This record gives sequence, structure tokens and C-alpha cells, in this order.
Amino acid sequence: MVNTSSLKRRFAAASLALAAAGVVSASFGTALASADSGTTGSTVQVPMSVIGYDSTVAADHGYELRTSPSGAQFSVPIENSSGDFSGALGGASSIAGITVPGDCGTSWIYFQNGNTEIRTGYLIKSDHGQAFSHTWSATVSTEGMGGAIGTYEMSGLAPLNSATWQGIRKIVQPYTSKASALAGGTAVTTAGWICGSGNPTAKYPE
Repeated sequence: MVNTSSLKRRFAAASLALAAAGVVSASFGTALASADSGTTGSTVQVPMSVIGYDSTVAADHGYELRTSPSGAQFSVPIENSSGDFSGALGGASSIAGITVPGDCGTSWIYFQNGNTEIRTGYLIKSDHGQAFSHTWSATVSTEGMGGAIGTYEMSGLAPLNSATWQGIRKIVQPYTSKASALAGGTAVTTAGWICGSGNPTAKYPE
């Protein structure tokens, strides 16, 4: 059974923290469409990879890690009887030290409104559960005379019942005509999978 009270408390706490930090999050389908006209420079989308498993998050959502007769590991509904892998999500040959390119989803970063804002996010593949939370940041380097390096923290919870998350931050360091950006971190899915970002990059101008 899904632990709804625990999830509500964690979502409320993270939402307040994000609001205090000035982070704007939204689902991919709405936020990205509205920002297309302001996108500038180059954008890189990269595959995300499974790098671990969070058994606490999985249990809160009614899943647990089980190993199939072939040795592969899956996140399976807790109520399933032994040997029943119906409804299983994801799959890995082993959890310790595993990195499987592109099996978890896609992440991205890009500039918008010149180089005055940065937008980064991720989309989780449906066979790995929905987005739950993330430890995420973006580093922006403005180049040339008066340039500087700034780090923008965006960790928190994803929107409820969504496969995706995006964050927008205004760049507060000195403005220059050139800039580059790197996003990095991990995302945890409702099935417990921990997905590495793949470290997408962007630059302005292209």
C-alpha cells in the first residue's frame, strides 16, 4: 500500500523549500511549450542512467526490489507473491556499481531570454516509474571581461503524478555576450530507481 501521509508531508516540505529558494518547477508539456520562443543558443539532451536504488522511496510507493531467476533485478509491487513479477518496473543485472546508458530517461539544459535565464530538467521513462525527487544543480559560466561562475541549486520534489520536472533560475552573475552551462545530479523515481543526470550542457550563443 502506498504511504500517502508520508508522501504528502515530504511534498509539502520540499515545495516550501523550493518557493523560498525562488525555483520554478513545472511539467514538461506545459512549461517547455511556453518557453520555446525564448530559447537561445545550443541545447543538449542526454540519456539518464540507473545508478542505484532507494528502497525507502520504493516502499512508500508500494514497491520493493526483487531478483528474478535469471539474476536481473526489478522493482515489483510489494503485494505480489514470491516469483510474481507482474507490474515490475525497470530492471538491472545488479545494483552495485551499475550504469546502463539511456535506460532511465532524458535530461536537458538550455538558456532562454538571451542568457538571462537557465532551464533544466528531466523526463523519466514510463517503465521506470514516475518522477519523485531530485538532487540537482546547474553551473553557469559567463565568459569574457566581467564574467563569473555561478551555481544554481534546484533540488526538491517533482510535481505529483508526473514523469517530468523542470526548473528555471534567473542568472544573477555579471552579464556577458557568451555563456555556458552544465546541469548535474540524480533523480529518484516512484519505483525507487536512482537515475544519474548524464550531465547535459548548453552554451550561448550557439
